[in-house]
Amino acid sequence: MAGCSGSSSSDDSAGGAAGGSAPQLARGPWRGALAVAGNQRLPFELTVLPDSAGQPRALLHNGGETFRLTEFDHGNGDSLRIRLHVFDAVLVGQVERKSFTGYWQKLDAKTPFRVPFRLIPGRAPKPQARPALNFSGKWAVKFQDAAEPVDPASVYPAVGVFEQKGTVVSGTFLTETGDYRYLRGYAHKDSLRLFTFDGAHGYVFNAVRQPDGSLRGDFWSGLKGHETWTARLDPNARLADAESITGMKPGQDSLTFTFPDLNGRPVSTRDPRFRGK
Repeated sequence: MAGCSGSSSSDDSAGGAAGGSAPQLARGPWRGALAVAGNQRLPFELTVLPDSAGQPRALLHNGGETFRLTEFDHGNGDSLRIRLHVFDAVLVGQVERKSFTGYWQKLDAKTPFRVPFRLIPGRAPKPQARPALNFSGKWAVKFQDAAEPVDPASVYPAVGVFEQKGTVVSGTFLTETGDYRYLRGYAHKDSLRLFTFDGAHGYVFNAVRQPDGSLRGDFWSGLKGHETWTARLDPNARLADAESITGMKPGQDSLTFTFPDLNGRPVSTRDPRFRGK
């Protein structure tokens, strides 16, 4: 049976079908990586669980969070398609005895979005206890589009919050429009690498500590996203208050718009029925 190791019963694999003709992933941990932005390695892990009432199941691990995957579909030959929980995205690939190789696809993308990946059975090796600087703390960060390095509009602020235990680093970047999910990675000498993959977001961050203690690095995402970033340690780093960055344009004192209702009739915020509300 393609893609199985050991017993071929439904208790030992996920993705199987009656008669044993469908590709299966062996039960247990799988490890591998995505090739984000062309060639940036983004490690991630799955754990394939025993079937539940004949239904395949797996867990996608992402830093401090875990997602349950329950939608498995089979194509021709040894192809397998795994829906990535609540996101409109899938892992699609070929199952062999000791590998699952294919691409991460976003189904709602306006342009074709396919990022290659490869998984093999087994757990990721534990980080080696190598000498490393400590990156714990709060950092004042500036990101900038790598394609527009001289455009001030491409620069935006963030706050990096990191915690390091040994060489393992976790944390996130906070921005004025949200955060960059659960990041996890490692430090080695004067370098830092952080990753996240939750089914919808695939990010790789790296940085090198500079002689003055600041950080300088790159942020890679999705198919070809690339930004640069710098940071300085600042325990008082904070973002602008949301009320200060959102408001009416000069000369306006109310929000006004018109849209058609279900019958095609225009509805406006200036209609008498909404007055005073």
